[in-house]
Amino acid sequence: MTQKRLCPAPLRALAAVLAVLSSTAAPASLGPFEHGYGIPSMGMAGVAYSFARDTSALGANPAHAGTLGSRADIGISLIDPDANGEITGNAAGPDSVHLSKPVILPVPQLGTAFDLGERWSAGATFQSAGVGPEYRSNPFQRFGGGPTARLSLGQIGLVGVLAFRPAPGHHVGASISVGYQTLAVEGLQGFTAPEGSPANASVAPGAVTDRGTDGAFGANVAVGWHGRITDWLSAGAAYRSPTWTQKHDRYRGLLPEGGRLQLPAIYGAGIALQPLSSVTIAIDLQRFVFSDQKAFGNGIARLVDGNRLGSANGPGFGWRDVNALKIGVEWRATQRLALRAGYIDSRQPVRAGDTLFAFLGPVMSTTHYTAGASYRFGPWTVSGYWTYVPHETIRGEDSIPVQLGGGEADVGYHAKQAGLSLGRRFGGSR
Repeated sequence: MTQKRLCPAPLRALAAVLAVLSSTAAPASLGPFEHGYGIPSMGMAGVAYSFARDTSALGANPAHAGTLGSRADIGISLIDPDANGEITGNAAGPDSVHLSKPVILPVPQLGTAFDLGERWSAGATFQSAGVGPEYRSNPFQRFGGGPTARLSLGQIGLVGVLAFRPAPGHHVGASISVGYQTLAVEGLQGFTAPEGSPANASVAPGAVTDRGTDGAFGANVAVGWHGRITDWLSAGAAYRSPTWTQKHDRYRGLLPEGGRLQLPAIYGAGIALQPLSSVTIAIDLQRFVFSDQKAFGNGIARLVDGNRLGSANGPGFGWRDVNALKIGVEWRATQRLALRAGYIDSRQPVRAGDTLFAFLGPVMSTTHYTAGASYRFGPWTVSGYWTYVPHETIRGEDSIPVQLGGGEADVGYHAKQAGLSLGRRFGGSR
């Protein structure tokens, strides 16, 4: 018997708002995360620890609340994802190719920052994350699944930030984020054999798939620092905790720990160099600690070892920790026009032995090419970006357990992204 979560009226109202926003979370390109923080950042490889041009950067480093002055920003990023895969040599069915349905997915952006006095500043922004392919044909149908397969994970959090200037040119900041996560899964009926059956694979077979959309609240905290070291060198660093999240009761037979899916800790640091008055070169190194979260870090080998779906140590996506190196350049061509470009090189999160469940979480991107621009007119700034994520394929190695007929699952992904934002400064800028 499961215990019903209590949800007071104010939380229900907040959940309704965040549920609408989280439903827009799209398949991202660095695990479940977008590659940057705000439209200017995304056109510059996502750098955001030592460099910020709008308030979405507060999601990376809360110390930026003290560097941006008073301003507000609104924007939207559009993602055109393409997931695909192939199953070969499997005894449960013939070789098959599976393509995701075409879709354009919007991710909203919104933030503000303002001064509270000589040394204090505050701000707010949104954090979003998600994975969510829907396939034209179900790669799990050969194992007893339905005709379609879909996993839709969306999470969005409202971030409140407070920053302090302990010394000239240096700021420290802290934030707390309260968010809402939605999850829906379809097409995994092959893993719902009842207790006592030789084919049983779940501790709760009735809570594996096709249970509709389930919601859960979550929260995380972050701390950061930004400092201007010299006239030509700035630096920044930040840490964001894992996102504590309620369990998804409707999918307690699918996710480890009875339905818990928590976003990982993220930390990193960066420097921004200004070799010319009109040029800034920013470099960030960022780490995503997926292995500490069982839903992301546990591999399919756990199932073979007797840890059923939904158990305390059951299988998940099987992702490794990811290091991402981001290099971005901004050239202020005129007083009004800034042009940006960037490159990201990151570690592959998906192991060759865990490609079967990677159909549900296609995040195989290790390379990004980005470009962007901003144009200022009075207190307003309009910005845009474009990102190309080249196609990458992971070839499975012993990726389908012999209990499911053996063989290999090869998965691939590529994407195109673009977005626009509008920002306004209030009073002087820093």
